[in-house]
Amino acid sequence: MNIRLYLSGLLAAVMLVAVFASCAGASQTNTAADTEPSDGSPSDEPAGEITETEQELNDAVPEGLNFNGAEFVILANDMYGAQSLSEGLNGEVFNDATYNVELYAEERLNVKISEVLKPNLLAESVKVVQAGDASYDAMSMTDRESRAVAQKGIFFPMYKVPYIDLDQKYWGESLRKDLSFGGRDYFAVSSFNLYSLERTTHLLFNEKVAGNYGIRVPWDDVFGGTWTQEKLAAYGSTATADINGNGEMDSGDSYTYGACDARDITDKFMYASGCKWIDIGDDGYPYVCFYGSEKLVNSLEWTKKVFLSENSLDRDKFSKDFDNINALLELFIDDRELININEFRNINRLRDMESDFSILPLPKYDESQPDYCSYTSNVIFTMVPVTETDLEKAGAVQEVMCCEA
Repeated sequence: MNIRLYLSGLLAAVMLVAVFASCAGASQTNTAADTEPSDGSPSDEPAGEITETEQELNDAVPEGLNFNGAEFVILANDMYGAQSLSEGLNGEVFNDATYNVELYAEERLNVKISEVLKPNLLAESVKVVQAGDASYDAMSMTDRESRAVAQKGIFFPMYKVPYIDLDQKYWGESLRKDLSFGGRDYFAVSSFNLYSLERTTHLLFNEKVAGNYGIRVPWDDVFGGTWTQEKLAAYGSTATADINGNGEMDSGDSYTYGACDARDITDKFMYASGCKWIDIGDDGYPYVCFYGSEKLVNSLEWTKKVFLSENSLDRDKFSKDFDNINALLELFIDDRELININEFRNINRLRDMESDFSILPLPKYDESQPDYCSYTSNVIFTMVPVTETDLEKAGAVQEVMCCEA
């Protein structure tokens, strides 16, 4: 069987896997201090300045474009973070910023933007389009839902939507190649829905626990580009202890490592090591790329050895004690865990945490890897249905909102 032809029929799997990882350059202009912090903190935060270059962003929509008060309605899944709008100002920074993006687009284009939330958009989107219902200008759903219904021909490919400039950073241009098919752009990640960032994986480092064991947060390695799997594994059993004294390791003890969700922990570190299951070839089509990859196998075995071991607590090991993912974070909050692999959507639960903590990237496979890579999942795509009667409006509103966000 021709693997290319087979995969073209499984565009679903390709798009789901391809969007899971993005890499950011590791090079920095700062260096970390080698001396002890004056307050005795175990945090070895870099003393040098991080140079940031601000770039003025301009959308591709011409000034003066006016849609005369037309409605722009988004049909969105009521779960998985598909909701892109906020209902009004409430003093919360993120909420108010989201609402101001909506207001800016409404005033700039003279439109009225709204959002309708419904369950099971996988079936609802197909039903709406097949009925010829032109009530919705856009539909927001997860990557795995979008790729499934896209094969039914109910969406315009993104490259056919006017004004949308996929070369811009606010459309996730670093993911553009991985989201293309045959050299054409069918999907894109917008900046007015940030669920992909909420689901981005990071490493939490408990500074109080680190101080108890004479460990420094490895900022030197992180900013020097030398933060690797080997160095993460070196903490070993440092913080693993039977603190409740019952003679066995259970949910009442302390651990060196932990994870908010062990179900995809191997994928998180596999992508962090720079590996992929599927890649896009020079001809623009996907192909299976992991066959014979020693690096990929080594990364999977490393993850099992470190994070599915006696030094790690995960939900599967003590499911009877933890009825949800958030409960697993309690050990970290209670200073009974040195390191926790988590996602940004859970970070607000640490607002009231008394001990200091640091947020680090997942480590590289080794020092030869050029970039740190971060895993994310359930990315939201906002697509234009083929029933849209004003494609110019659909593109202009999304482009303006995306750039402003």
